[in-house]
Amino acid sequence: MIIPLTSFGFGINGYFIVETLVPGYGYWIRSYGMGEITLSGSAREKSRQIIENRVSEANVIAFNGFPLYFGVDIPESEILSYSLPPKPPSGVFDVRFTGGWRVVENEGEIEFINPDKSLNISYQINKNENWILTSETGTQHVLHGIGGIELTDNSGILFLEKYFLTPTHYSLSQNYPNPFNPVTTITYELPQESYISLEVYNMKGQQVTSLASKGQKAGKYTVQWDGTDLYGNKVSSGIYLYKLETSDFTNIRKMVLMK
Repeated sequence: MIIPLTSFGFGINGYFIVETLVPGYGYWIRSYGMGEITLSGSAREKSRQIIENRVSEANVIAFNGFPLYFGVDIPESEILSYSLPPKPPSGVFDVRFTGGWRVVENEGEIEFINPDKSLNISYQINKNENWILTSETGTQHVLHGIGGIELTDNSGILFLEKYFLTPTHYSLSQNYPNPFNPVTTITYELPQESYISLEVYNMKGQQVTSLASKGQKAGKYTVQWDGTDLYGNKVSSGIYLYKLETSDFTNIRKMVLMK
Protein backbone atom coordinates (compact mmCIF):
# COMPACT_ATOMS: atom_id res chain seq x y z
CA MET A 1 0.00 0.00 0.00
CA ILE A 2 2.89 2.38 0.79
CA ILE A 3 4.93 3.44 -2.25
CA PRO A 4 8.56 2.47 -1.56
CA LEU A 5 11.15 5.19 -0.82
CA THR A 6 8.53 7.86 -0.07
CA SER A 7 8.79 8.12 3.73
CA PHE A 8 9.86 11.58 4.89
CA GLY A 9 10.31 13.34 8.17
CA PHE A 10 10.17 17.13 8.59
CA GLY A 11 12.34 19.43 10.66
CA ILE A 12 13.82 22.93 10.79
CA ASN A 13 15.84 22.14 7.66
CA GLY A 14 12.85 20.89 5.68
CA TYR A 15 12.12 17.32 4.57
CA PHE A 16 14.51 14.42 5.09
CA ILE A 17 14.30 10.79 4.01
CA VAL A 18 13.67 8.22 6.74
CA GLU A 19 13.94 4.44 6.85
CA THR A 20 12.58 3.98 10.37
CA LEU A 21 9.34 5.32 11.84
CA VAL A 22 9.78 6.37 15.47
CA PRO A 23 6.67 6.36 17.73
CA GLY A 24 5.50 9.83 18.67
CA TYR A 25 6.73 11.57 15.51
CA GLY A 26 4.83 12.53 12.38
CA TYR A 27 5.79 11.51 8.84
CA TRP A 28 4.73 12.10 5.27
CA ILE A 29 4.26 9.01 3.10
CA ARG A 30 2.76 8.38 -0.33
CA SER A 31 0.37 5.48 -0.84
CA TYR A 32 -1.42 3.88 -3.76
CA GLY A 33 -4.81 4.68 -2.21
CA MET A 34 -6.83 5.22 0.96
CA GLY A 35 -6.70 2.61 3.70
CA GLU A 36 -5.45 1.69 7.13
CA ILE A 37 -1.79 0.96 7.82
CA THR A 38 -0.92 -1.41 10.65
CA LEU A 39 2.65 -1.36 11.96
CA SER A 40 3.85 -4.59 13.52
CA GLY A 41 7.40 -5.19 14.67
CA SER A 42 7.00 -8.98 14.54
CA ALA A 43 6.08 -8.86 10.83
CA ARG A 44 8.90 -6.51 9.87
CA GLU A 45 11.24 -8.98 8.15
CA LYS A 46 8.45 -10.99 6.58
CA SER A 47 6.90 -7.94 4.90
CA ARG A 48 10.13 -6.18 3.89
CA GLN A 49 10.08 -5.19 0.22
CA ILE A 50 13.11 -5.71 -1.99
CA ILE A 51 13.60 -2.43 -3.87
CA GLU A 52 16.08 -2.01 -6.70
CA ASN A 53 18.09 1.16 -6.34
CA ARG A 54 17.52 2.89 -9.68
CA VAL A 55 19.74 5.84 -8.80
CA SER A 56 22.84 3.91 -7.71
CA GLU A 57 24.65 4.93 -10.91
CA ALA A 58 22.95 8.32 -11.35
CA ASN A 59 24.66 11.70 -11.22
CA VAL A 60 24.01 13.50 -7.93
CA ILE A 61 23.63 17.16 -7.05
CA ALA A 62 23.02 17.96 -3.38
CA PHE A 63 21.70 21.24 -1.97
CA ASN A 64 22.66 21.73 1.68
CA GLY A 65 23.06 17.97 1.78
CA PHE A 66 19.70 17.05 0.22
CA PRO A 67 20.33 14.96 -2.93
CA LEU A 68 18.68 15.14 -6.35
CA TYR A 69 19.50 12.64 -9.10
CA PHE A 70 19.78 12.94 -12.86
CA GLY A 71 21.01 11.15 -15.95
CA VAL A 72 19.02 7.94 -15.45
CA ASP A 73 15.80 6.59 -16.92
CA ILE A 74 13.30 5.47 -14.27
CA PRO A 75 10.59 2.98 -15.37
CA GLU A 76 7.15 4.58 -15.35
CA SER A 77 5.89 1.92 -12.92
CA GLU A 78 8.46 3.09 -10.33
CA ILE A 79 8.61 6.85 -10.89
CA LEU A 80 6.37 7.65 -7.88
CA SER A 81 9.08 6.23 -5.61
CA TYR A 82 11.13 9.30 -6.53
CA SER A 83 8.45 11.89 -5.81
CA LEU A 84 8.54 14.44 -2.99
CA PRO A 85 5.98 15.70 -0.47
CA PRO A 86 4.09 18.97 -1.13
CA LYS A 87 6.14 22.14 -0.78
CA PRO A 88 6.64 23.18 2.87
CA PRO A 89 5.56 26.52 4.36
CA SER A 90 7.54 29.56 3.26
CA GLY A 91 10.73 30.22 5.18
CA VAL A 92 11.76 26.55 5.30
CA PHE A 93 14.48 25.07 3.10
CA ASP A 94 13.27 23.03 0.14
CA VAL A 95 14.70 21.86 -3.18
CA ARG A 96 13.15 19.74 -5.94
CA PHE A 97 12.84 19.30 -9.66
CA THR A 98 9.72 21.08 -10.97
CA GLY A 99 6.72 18.82 -10.56
CA GLY A 100 7.88 17.49 -7.19
CA TRP A 101 10.52 14.99 -8.33
CA ARG A 102 13.90 13.86 -7.02
CA VAL A 103 15.14 12.58 -10.38
CA VAL A 104 15.16 13.57 -14.07
CA GLU A 105 16.74 12.00 -17.12
CA ASN A 106 18.27 14.57 -19.49
CA GLU A 107 17.22 18.00 -18.19
CA GLY A 108 15.05 19.70 -15.60
CA GLU A 109 14.28 22.86 -13.66
CA ILE A 110 15.34 22.92 -10.02
CA GLU A 111 13.19 25.00 -7.65
CA PHE A 112 14.74 25.98 -4.33
CA ILE A 113 13.88 27.99 -1.23
CA ASN A 114 16.80 28.81 1.04
CA PRO A 115 16.28 30.89 4.21
CA ASP A 116 20.03 30.93 4.97
CA LYS A 117 22.56 33.39 3.58
CA SER A 118 24.32 30.80 1.41
CA LEU A 119 23.35 27.67 -0.49
CA ASN A 120 25.99 24.95 -0.62
CA ILE A 121 25.84 22.77 -3.72
CA SER A 122 27.93 19.64 -4.19
CA TYR A 123 27.85 17.32 -7.19
CA GLN A 124 29.22 14.07 -8.56
CA ILE A 125 29.08 13.48 -12.32
CA ASN A 126 29.72 9.97 -13.64
CA LYS A 127 30.82 8.55 -17.01
CA ASN A 128 32.97 11.58 -17.91
CA GLU A 129 29.82 13.57 -18.74
CA ASN A 130 29.39 17.34 -18.74
CA TRP A 131 26.27 19.08 -17.42
CA ILE A 132 25.36 22.76 -17.28
CA LEU A 133 23.68 24.43 -14.30
CA THR A 134 22.22 27.82 -15.29
CA SER A 135 20.72 30.45 -12.99
CA GLU A 136 17.79 32.74 -13.82
CA THR A 137 20.26 35.52 -14.53
CA GLY A 138 22.08 33.39 -17.10
CA THR A 139 25.14 32.53 -14.97
CA GLN A 140 26.38 29.08 -15.97
CA HIS A 141 28.35 26.45 -14.07
CA VAL A 142 29.87 23.46 -15.86
CA LEU A 143 29.47 20.30 -13.77
CA HIS A 144 32.14 17.67 -14.38
CA GLY A 145 33.60 15.09 -12.02
CA ILE A 146 33.28 15.99 -8.33
CA GLY A 147 32.98 19.57 -7.12
CA GLY A 148 30.99 22.24 -5.33
CA ILE A 149 29.34 25.64 -5.81
CA GLU A 150 28.14 28.25 -3.33
CA LEU A 151 25.20 30.52 -4.15
CA THR A 152 23.81 33.45 -2.15
CA ASP A 153 20.29 33.40 -3.60
CA ASN A 154 17.38 32.89 -1.19
CA SER A 155 15.06 31.34 -3.75
CA GLY A 156 14.68 30.83 -7.44
CA ILE A 157 15.04 28.39 -10.31
CA LEU A 158 18.10 26.68 -11.74
CA PHE A 159 18.08 24.88 -15.07
CA LEU A 160 20.07 21.64 -15.37
CA GLU A 161 20.84 20.03 -18.71
CA LYS A 162 23.31 17.66 -20.30
CA TYR A 163 26.00 19.40 -22.30
CA PHE A 164 27.40 17.98 -25.49
CA LEU A 165 30.77 19.49 -26.38
CA THR A 166 29.90 19.63 -30.08
CA PRO A 167 26.21 20.03 -30.96
CA THR A 168 24.97 17.56 -33.54
CA HIS A 169 22.21 19.78 -34.96
CA TYR A 170 20.80 23.31 -34.96
CA SER A 171 18.40 23.99 -32.09
CA LEU A 172 16.59 26.89 -30.44
CA SER A 173 15.47 26.18 -26.87
CA GLN A 174 12.47 27.58 -25.04
CA ASN A 175 13.45 30.67 -23.10
CA TYR A 176 13.53 30.46 -19.32
CA PRO A 177 12.01 31.61 -17.17
CA ASN A 178 8.79 31.85 -19.16
CA PRO A 179 6.71 33.90 -18.40
CA PHE A 180 9.43 36.31 -17.29
CA ASN A 181 9.99 39.70 -15.70
CA PRO A 182 12.28 41.46 -16.31
CA VAL A 183 14.98 39.19 -17.83
CA THR A 184 14.87 35.89 -19.70
CA THR A 185 17.57 33.66 -21.21
CA ILE A 186 17.53 32.13 -24.70
CA THR A 187 19.80 29.20 -25.62
CA TYR A 188 20.68 27.94 -29.07
CA GLU A 189 23.12 25.45 -30.58
CA LEU A 190 25.12 25.48 -33.82
CA PRO A 191 26.63 22.26 -35.23
CA GLN A 192 28.96 24.21 -37.53
CA GLU A 193 30.28 27.73 -37.98
CA SER A 194 27.35 29.90 -39.09
CA TYR A 195 26.24 33.48 -39.51
CA ILE A 196 23.25 33.82 -37.20
CA SER A 197 20.44 36.29 -36.69
CA LEU A 198 18.42 36.21 -33.45
CA GLU A 199 15.59 38.74 -33.38
CA VAL A 200 12.50 39.50 -31.30
CA TYR A 201 9.13 40.39 -32.86
CA ASN A 202 5.74 41.42 -31.52
CA MET A 203 2.56 39.61 -32.52
CA LYS A 204 2.06 42.03 -35.42
CA GLY A 205 5.29 40.79 -36.98
CA GLN A 206 7.14 44.03 -36.23
CA GLN A 207 10.76 43.74 -35.14
CA VAL A 208 11.25 44.75 -31.50
CA THR A 209 14.99 44.20 -31.12
CA SER A 210 17.97 42.23 -32.38
CA LEU A 211 19.76 40.03 -29.85
CA ALA A 212 22.52 38.76 -32.14
CA SER A 213 23.65 39.24 -35.72
CA LYS A 214 27.12 37.82 -36.34
CA GLY A 215 29.18 34.81 -37.32
CA GLN A 216 29.77 32.20 -34.62
CA LYS A 217 31.68 28.94 -34.36
CA ALA A 218 29.97 25.61 -33.63
CA GLY A 219 28.83 25.40 -30.02
CA LYS A 220 26.17 26.27 -27.50
CA TYR A 221 25.27 29.91 -26.79
CA THR A 222 23.03 31.86 -24.45
CA VAL A 223 21.74 35.41 -24.74
CA GLN A 224 19.49 37.46 -22.47
CA TRP A 225 16.64 39.81 -23.26
CA ASP A 226 15.65 42.41 -20.69
CA GLY A 227 12.35 43.42 -22.28
CA THR A 228 13.66 46.52 -24.07
CA ASP A 229 13.40 47.51 -27.73
CA LEU A 230 16.08 48.64 -30.19
CA TYR A 231 16.21 52.04 -28.50
CA GLY A 232 16.42 50.80 -24.92
CA ASN A 233 12.76 51.49 -24.10
CA LYS A 234 10.82 49.04 -21.96
CA VAL A 235 8.16 47.16 -23.93
CA SER A 236 4.70 46.32 -22.63
CA SER A 237 3.51 42.99 -21.27
CA GLY A 238 2.43 40.46 -23.87
CA ILE A 239 3.43 37.61 -26.15
CA TYR A 240 6.58 38.01 -28.24
CA LEU A 241 8.27 35.85 -30.86
CA TYR A 242 11.99 35.17 -31.10
CA LYS A 243 13.50 33.82 -34.30
CA LEU A 244 16.86 32.17 -34.91
CA GLU A 245 17.90 32.14 -38.55
CA THR A 246 20.98 30.83 -40.38
CA SER A 247 21.53 29.88 -44.01
CA ASP A 248 20.47 26.30 -43.16
CA PHE A 249 18.02 26.72 -40.28
CA THR A 250 15.10 28.84 -39.11
CA ASN A 251 13.03 28.40 -35.95
CA ILE A 252 10.55 30.62 -34.11
CA ARG A 253 9.33 30.32 -30.50
CA LYS A 254 6.94 32.28 -28.28
CA MET A 255 7.69 33.92 -24.96
CA VAL A 256 5.56 35.87 -22.50
CA LEU A 257 6.59 39.09 -20.76
CA MET A 258 4.43 39.52 -17.67
CA LYS A 259 4.79 42.64 -15.53
